[in-house]
Amino acid sequence: MADKGSILFFGRLSDVAGRSEAPMPAFEGVVEVDELIELLAKGAPVLANVLRAPEIRVCVNLEILARGQSAFITSRDEVAFLPPMSGG
Repeated sequence: MADKGSILFFGRLSDVAGRSEAPMPAFEGVVEVDELIELLAKGAPVLANVLRAPEIRVCVNLEILARGQSAFITSRDEVAFLPPMSGG
């Protein structure tokens, strides 16, 4: 794993975020997913609301979290936000 983590936005989330990848925000120790969203969305309440939506899935280090599952994130982790899947 890299020394510095990253944040990935997929699908329409990249449009809302204005980018598909972002560096991990600076923090010490570990944070919960909701705390990370707050750090990412400082000054961007629309992004925060979209990332908090119940249909948005979160992956930490390639592992999809179950709905309502909590995870501790470090500044070295990779976190991906996934919109609902569709198609056939």
